[in-house]
Amino acid sequence: MRIYGHLTCHNEYPDVLRAIESLAPACDEILVTYTGELETELRAFLEERKYIYHLQIFDCPFTTLKDQRQFLLEQTPVDNWVISIDADEKYSQAFTNDIRKCLLEKLSGKHYDTARNANIPLVISIPHYNLINDLVHYDGDPVYHSQKVFYYEKGLHWDFDDYFTHITYLPAPQIFKEGDDTTVYSIIGPSDWTLVHYARLNPKRLEWRRTHLNDPKFGNYNEESWSNLRNGVPIESKVLPKEKR
Repeated sequence: MRIYGHLTCHNEYPDVLRAIESLAPACDEILVTYTGELETELRAFLEERKYIYHLQIFDCPFTTLKDQRQFLLEQTPVDNWVISIDADEKYSQAFTNDIRKCLLEKLSGKHYDTARNANIPLVISIPHYNLINDLVHYDGDPVYHSQKVFYYEKGLHWDFDDYFTHITYLPAPQIFKEGDDTTVYSIIGPSDWTLVHYARLNPKRLEWRRTHLNDPKFGNYNEESWSNLRNGVPIESKVLPKEKR
């Protein structure tokens, strides 16, 4: 059994290194879809370091995020674990240090059997924090993510919405409705296993997001979803403990 990293990236140079270095120690190989122009700093950066970080790079024009993720899944051998990350995210040091031993040595066969018999994905759920203002403050309560670390068996695929995708064994296509989620067999990770999201700290990303508001292809976000204000009032942020960064 092996662990494969999945990374989708476009123009996140040099921030993507943060994501790669939180993923690489846990993975045997990282599969990357690069969606931008071929002659860029980021494309050259990935190519120059593919042997250091065990990257397999695929130049894959962007259609939807679901297509990108499905493409990576189809390049991955079945009966292995997948750890997915976006270029503007980072796993905590505790996760990076511990997840490999957990997946390959500590999980009971009963977990695999239970998920398999129920025909639902086996996942490790961890909290997802959105940073705002600086490197230590986050927006509101974290959301437990059940689509990042999962066991890949034959028939698993990405479905539902083109942006808010979910892994499932159910026959496609499924209809996505707000609030829907794929049923999974979830193992909750320790509290210091976290996924931290840096996108709101990038001024260029915030400007790009403002030009793509209400676009289903990019998440159908409204203006307040990417602002530090709610109804014109600053969000009350919380401090992310050091061990969760």
